[in-house]
Amino acid sequence: MIALPPRMYGYVRVSTDDQKKGLGPAVQRACAEKYMAYALSLPALKGVQPAEILEEAEGVSAYKVPFLKRHTGQQLNAKLGRGDHLVIAKLDRAFRNPKDCFDMIEQWRNRGVVVHFADLGVSTASANGDLLIGIMAVCAGWFSRLLSERMREAFAMKKARQELCGGRKGIARAGFTREQVYTRDGRWAAKLVPDERQQPYLQAVAL
Repeated sequence: MIALPPRMYGYVRVSTDDQKKGLGPAVQRACAEKYMAYALSLPALKGVQPAEILEEAEGVSAYKVPFLKRHTGQQLNAKLGRGDHLVIAKLDRAFRNPKDCFDMIEQWRNRGVVVHFADLGVSTASANGDLLIGIMAVCAGWFSRLLSERMREAFAMKKARQELCGGRKGIARAGFTREQVYTRDGRWAAKLVPDERQQPYLQAVAL
């Protein structure tokens, strides 16, 4: 049996917020393609063949859903073999949980797969690359937890104030506040509206 040459795959995941900011899959795909072109030109990777770039479905959270629980993540993991390379466009889009990041890198390392992060310009092929990847993975996890804590604090404040929601006494959900509006039938009622100060945190937690 003729052995297949090692291949280099790519992985892209974007959030809904990325789309709103114009940072859709095309932007990350271009980042991955640029890095792959550079890496494949290096003498050390002579013989490695470019393969497909797989894109995760929009709305899949990297914070809540482990890599191997994602549909595209499972597909990609099944394709990787010894000697292959994986280029991830952005670390904080692939991983928001440091443990998930470290577990996957260790699995791939044991299978002989080298992982590259295009946004950092490093790979698991070097000790310095491992160090930077580890630091950035912890930072991504810290940022997600910080945003979650801020949203819980905001919710607790709303609960303490007994803010109204939808015209009834209750709690306005995190990311929103209430406004008193005058209705057509001559009554004052509470209207739920987005809180501009909290919305960025709410959107970031959903990533």
